[in-house]
Amino acid sequence: MKPEIKVWFVWKAFPLPECYVGEMTKIHWSVKNISRVNIEFTTDEGYSWQPIASNISGSSEDLNWQIPNTPSSQCYIAAYDSKNPLIRDVWDYNFWIYPTVTSVEDILIHEFRLEQNFPNPFNPTTTITYSIPEISHVQLIVYDVLGTEVSTLVNEVKATGNYEVKFSADGLSSGIYFYKLQTQEAQRKVCRRLQSGNQKQSSKSLII
Repeated sequence: MKPEIKVWFVWKAFPLPECYVGEMTKIHWSVKNISRVNIEFTTDEGYSWQPIASNISGSSEDLNWQIPNTPSSQCYIAAYDSKNPLIRDVWDYNFWIYPTVTSVEDILIHEFRLEQNFPNPFNPTTTITYSIPEISHVQLIVYDVLGTEVSTLVNEVKATGNYEVKFSADGLSSGIYFYKLQTQEAQRKVCRRLQSGNQKQSSKSLII
């Protein structure tokens, strides 16, 4: 009989694919003619894989797994024959690993906000603050006046809360730059202008 393997797991909020760092979940699998299996997961759609368990009994058919501190919206799990990695199964459903909400303040954020950087103008470092009202994959990117990306400041899943990030224009020409905050889930975008150098510029914002 041809060896076969199938893997899956049920998250706490099924059918919503939400897992939180530190939570316990159970991974399940079934095998035919396979004695030992390896379990692994990816946070980047399969470009790289990290081990969960290695060379465990195929007949045990389940494993308790504590969600690791690797927030991402592009997670998958896989299982394969320990002796033959080509006999492999990746579960069809992608899931999310969210950071853990740690304070009441995190929960009380009601607005999607991107504040004007301070100081502005700046030379060479400034601080950008923003607020996220719900757990989301967040991107904060700086562009020059031609629309060319010069720096990605944030590109990860963030819990509800207030955040600040430093931007350094060291190595960049003095002038006007724009920074954009976007959340993947809500498709919200906010852009603001910042000035590198000593000439004072007025602040503008654009909500799309």
